[in-house]
Amino acid sequence: MYDIIGDIHGQASKLEELLLRMEYKLTNGYYSHSERKAIFVGDYIDRGPEIQRTLEIIKKMVDAGSAFAIMGNHEMGIIRYFLLRKKNKLTQKQIYKLNRKHSKTLRAYKENPLEAKKYIKWFKKLPLYLDLPDVRIVHACWDFESINWLKKNLPKGRMNKKFIKKMLKHGSIENKITSILLNGYSIFLPEDKKFFINKKQISTIRIKWWINSNKDLTYNKLAATSGWKPSSEKIKAENLSINLGYPKDEKPVFFGHYWREGIPSILDSNIACVDYGAAKKEGMLVAYRFNNEKKLSNKNFITHKKNGLFESAKTLLRHVSLFFF
Repeated sequence: MYDIIGDIHGQASKLEELLLRMEYKLTNGYYSHSERKAIFVGDYIDRGPEIQRTLEIIKKMVDAGSAFAIMGNHEMGIIRYFLLRKKNKLTQKQIYKLNRKHSKTLRAYKENPLEAKKYIKWFKKLPLYLDLPDVRIVHACWDFESINWLKKNLPKGRMNKKFIKKMLKHGSIENKITSILLNGYSIFLPEDKKFFINKKQISTIRIKWWINSNKDLTYNKLAATSGWKPSSEKIKAENLSINLGYPKDEKPVFFGHYWREGIPSILDSNIACVDYGAAKKEGMLVAYRFNNEKKLSNKNFITHKKNGLFESAKTLLRHVSLFFF
């Protein structure tokens, strides 16, 4: 049985609160559960104030066998940053942009570069996905074509030196596959629908790749965004060249990456996102307690907050059901 934990982004205190709420115990320097195992969906670094402690907790659990951890786009991003900078393959503009993106992680290890190298080496060994007997885990997008290619060429799902070298080249199959799995799919907005957020022009949007229909889709319906809507205009077939959907008869798939809001809930009977913006001050670190069920349930979500939004909603629903039934 697995506890699938969303994007942490350097929020070690929230992680420890969540683990303790799920009855993991700190023994011999690492957290473990007598009957369950944690699965981390990636994005352990950047944004938060406790990056070193976060990585220490996760790595110790993985090394001890009490957890699995997979690659996130932020881990892949910092791998690419160090390798490309070492090869002098980055422009000054790219260096400036990546320094800003990874600023908190770089500052966290500024005084201890050897420790940083240790974790970069560990990141390279993280699997790009997990396909377990009863459940699938990926950071952003379960793309069957990409996964099948990896199963054929990387049987263990972990990168090797040859794969990493090719992955660094824009346009390579290795680069494309890692981008899809770790970032998901994006589509361009129509020219007249582009807009600005914090002075940054938005011309592409992340999309809900898991939607099982290509009919009558609008940009609003397909956008995997929170807090704003890009356009109610229908998407033309030529602007959507990918095959959407995750079949209902496939085993459950879990992912992070998309910063969902509100009460944690499943996306479909076999699809769930566990990223609820833990990096934000008021954001929730969320886990789904998977018990090998074929149909997922909203009841199995848990947050790091004892009196969080989800727990309040459950209490309200319980009182309502008692009143009516």
